[in-house]
Amino acid sequence: MENPPLVSVIVCAYNAEQYIDESISSIINQSYENLEIIVINDGSTDLTLSHLEKISKLDKRIKIISNKYNLGFINSLNIGLGCFSGKYIARMDADDIAKPSWIEKIVTYLEKNDHITAMGSYLEIIVEKECGIIGSQYKTGDIWKNPLLHNEICEAMLFYNPIHNNTMIMRANVYREHK
Repeated sequence: MENPPLVSVIVCAYNAEQYIDESISSIINQSYENLEIIVINDGSTDLTLSHLEKISKLDKRIKIISNKYNLGFINSLNIGLGCFSGKYIARMDADDIAKPSWIEKIVTYLEKNDHITAMGSYLEIIVEKECGIIGSQYKTGDIWKNPLLHNEICEAMLFYNPIHNNTMIMRANVYREHK
């Protein structure tokens, strides 16, 4: 893609030292390279910030914002949304691992289809413990499939949220117009 648009990837992290290196590396190693990686450390009390500082020295695309204390996920996400500059916004959690072509495939499609506001993908489950809601219903390697078509998504929203926020990329202008 000639002159690829900037994609802002926003990651909120709280006590994620066990996962953060692999998560951020999966963003750094995307086949799509025109990225701004904004990581909000939400007052972690473990070594998350130390890991982030080390990783950020290796890649100038990473911007770390560190809350002095835990503000909670939504407040931290809003901080990230207050300082991005990309044409597209992507979101990941600190324990997510992105496939290498995730951003490239979605942005390429969005660039060719102006009428589409946001797009996501299926989600592969990685279960650390066979407990909790996800751990009791899925096992590692399961593909979490949800509706694909607009009308299917709308129908599903009556019963649950069918959108995987950690696979979705949206046009930033939509956020700016509706914030």
